[in-house]
Amino acid sequence: MTHLLARRNSGRLLAALALSATFSLSACSFGGQAATALPALPTSSPAATVAATANPASVTTASTVSPATSVSTSAPTVVRPTSIPTTQPSTIPTSAPKTDVPSSATPVPAAPAAVASAATGAATGSAASLGSPRVLAWNRNAKQLAWYSAGASQPVLNGVAQATMACGSVPLWPSGDKLIVYHGGTTAPAQLVSLTDPAATPVALGNSSALGCDLGGHTAFSPDGKRLALVTYGGDSSVILPFASGTFRVLSVADNSEQANIANVNAFALENGGALLIHLIANSKNQADQADLGWWDAASNKERFLERSIKSSDKCFFISASLVHVADKVYTAFGENCTAPAGSAFRILRTDFAGGNSSNWVQHTGVGGNYFSYTNTNFLTVLPDKQTLLLAVPNGLKSRVANLLRISLADATVTPLISSVMTDSSPQAGVRPFLFNPPGTLLAFVTINPNNGQTLYVYDLSKPTQAPAAVTDSNRSNQITGLVWNAAGDRLIYSVTGDDSSLSYFDLTTGKNLVTRGIFEGLAVSADGATAATTEQVKVAVTDTRYNLVAIALADGSQTTLFSGDKGASALDVLAVR
Repeated sequence: MTHLLARRNSGRLLAALALSATFSLSACSFGGQAATALPALPTSSPAATVAATANPASVTTASTVSPATSVSTSAPTVVRPTSIPTTQPSTIPTSAPKTDVPSSATPVPAAPAAVASAATGAATGSAASLGSPRVLAWNRNAKQLAWYSAGASQPVLNGVAQATMACGSVPLWPSGDKLIVYHGGTTAPAQLVSLTDPAATPVALGNSSALGCDLGGHTAFSPDGKRLALVTYGGDSSVILPFASGTFRVLSVADNSEQANIANVNAFALENGGALLIHLIANSKNQADQADLGWWDAASNKERFLERSIKSSDKCFFISASLVHVADKVYTAFGENCTAPAGSAFRILRTDFAGGNSSNWVQHTGVGGNYFSYTNTNFLTVLPDKQTLLLAVPNGLKSRVANLLRISLADATVTPLISSVMTDSSPQAGVRPFLFNPPGTLLAFVTINPNNGQTLYVYDLSKPTQAPAAVTDSNRSNQITGLVWNAAGDRLIYSVTGDDSSLSYFDLTTGKNLVTRGIFEGLAVSADGATAATTEQVKVAVTDTRYNLVAIALADGSQTTLFSGDKGASALDVLAVR
């Protein structure tokens, strides 16, 4: 499997991760030399980190709520802390069988056979001349998605585009030979790009705005890899209303045929047999004060409603929702913004999968920041033990920053895990900072401090009561500029810029390893995990900084320049390396 990470900047105006599995954090090596060991894994979550800065009432221990004949529309006064824990994860990726996708869907016109080199770099040529490794990258200077190898390139998509990025947290097609890419402006089709044939014409998967690609969980495969689900949005869907609703579409991986098309969907959870859906319903003021919870059955291609007319809390309205299905229950996390008193809160509704019997399982609880339609600060997932939920809630530091909470399925106890975690947002600025490894056993995430310094963490999801482990130094002013898991999910490759500018990886067996020093931006890793692709900042002169596209061998740090950037040109955005 090729692992990808797309970097993106656009002109849209929107506000903008202790391990103890099979390795020892106390015996890490750095660049082949002894280094300061990472701290020993604590046996409990660092709740004190949150408690030291927040009102104890910011996260309450909720008791199980007796089932109600109807879902309460009013709630106690929101308890609002002085500072708040929060975060937002993305959907756990699942492995899937290899499946090829025929080219029966509507094709996108092929790009020209050569890359213009004037003021955009030195790589030109044809597909036949492409060597190995080759890297798929977006050249924002030429408004072009292309394959690059040493001395040659092959265009894939041309045209004016605000951004090009891989769609969703797991953008690889189940067969591993295709990539879902968004290339366009306000609206454009998601494109299915071949990773094996540089000259192949991309296949269009239907128009949307970038919101469906930017946010984890808005583009997802079923666990068996047979279906792809997307929520497609209009170009201004994230700004017209306080909440974002789009069209839920399901495509067959076998032939790209559409299996479902359901309007006004805010969130979904795709399973092999169908999908859970949340519909947010607006009142005359364009505020979502009601919601419907449904199940789309794949066999019948029909939706049955598990609960209808779920009312928002008193003087609050819905902004976002997230869903999980555990045993015979469905858990729905609602993010609500409120007017009196002003602020935001979350609550978790529990519903019988058979339908009805809904109750506020976790009560209305205040958080530190507002919910937004363009961030993943309301992300809910179930951990491998099937006894624990992980929930992100707004932190308030920035619109995309959240606190992570653990919730026991046994008694609905809410426990703070860690604060100030960065989540996906739209537009996706830089790295995708919240990444599950392919087996779904580890979570890599980035925290941010008030001075914008960032720290990389890894969280062992199979041991939820243990605290996440810091991979980078939390006392430095670093920025995580690249982040990707290898296919096996036992090595996390990352780049850092700041006090520790370098490309490194964290291996479950060998620990922390320095590959090479330098200033790098964006990151992708080859299917065999041996080669990383990134852009390197090169200082030619005091007033001449350039960005070269390079391939780096993780074993010894040797590198090959694939594309030499021109003076004044922007860095290329790396999507994949083969």
